[in-house]
Amino acid sequence: MTARNRRTLLGISVFVVLIVWLTAIRLAVMQPWLGLALTSSASAPVIKIESIRKDSPANALADATALLDINLQDGSKLSLRSSDLIEEPDVFINYAQWDDFYTRQQMLHEALSKGSVTLAVLSAQNTHTSMTLAPLAQRPLGSLPMVFWFQLFVGGFGAFGGRLGVICTV
Repeated sequence: MTARNRRTLLGISVFVVLIVWLTAIRLAVMQPWLGLALTSSASAPVIKIESIRKDSPANALADATALLDINLQDGSKLSLRSSDLIEEPDVFINYAQWDDFYTRQQMLHEALSKGSVTLAVLSAQNTHTSMTLAPLAQRPLGSLPMVFWFQLFVGGFGAFGGRLGVICTV
């Protein structure tokens, strides 16, 4: 393989990685967003509200400490579980858990996508309150978590590094 062919393949590889990065970022910011940072623990059955971004629709929940339920389109309530917050579903040990996770994620996405969503929260005074919020149609780029950027760059550089290794050995 000539040096020119190697440079061409290297350029194509860089281009493909950049396209994949931009696509992943675009798909991530196109999701409905409330501005809540949620946490859970095995010892507590509730989903704790860790923080609320000041520029978010959830700013009205300033005194809320836990997110209990989300009202769905059919009028039913979806009680949140700690498994709803996992970053990678590869921790599940069987397909039934995977199916349940993806079904619940779809229900949550549909609830957030309908224009407004009613949340049942626990306030700092330990009272149950319901509040209807209008999620933003897109989340701000700066709201993407560090783990997203880490996975994006590790995957991109891994793919690019693998391609570079192939190009250099041919």
